[in-house]
Amino acid sequence: MRVRNLITLMVAAIWLALPSGVAIPQADDVPSSASISVRLAGTRLYFEGEPSFFNYSVRVTGPNGYVGEVFSARRAPSFRLSDHGAVDDGVYRYEVTAATGDVVQHSSPHSRRANGREASAQVPRIGIASDGSFRVVNGQIFASSEAESET
Repeated sequence: MRVRNLITLMVAAIWLALPSGVAIPQADDVPSSASISVRLAGTRLYFEGEPSFFNYSVRVTGPNGYVGEVFSARRAPSFRLSDHGAVDDGVYRYEVTAATGDVVQHSSPHSRRANGREASAQVPRIGIASDGSFRVVNGQIFASSEAESET
């Protein structure tokens, strides 16, 4: 009887020591055709995604501490470099993320409550992301291969 109680106590201690929050990873079953594309033109980046995508977030970083961010709840945004600071020549990186209409199938009310909100207040969505880089030369955006051929 004592051994049984000791085992029960050990199992309970291990169970309590484990973190209770559960991360919800992105699912691998997002269709491969689903993507966010970018078009570079002049001093802007134009993003395009599926009509069902929403909550777009764009972050661009560049030389001399350049950082710019935009958010769009309903449609793919565009990003004008000069709206976020001085545009120096050099290599810039962008990252764009969005939520898809697909729901995470393996989430539980417990895991949804891990961020402090009511479990019924949200439905976890599958996200999608895209990133890349480009070069700015004389204030104009060039794709990396175009910028190398110009210099």
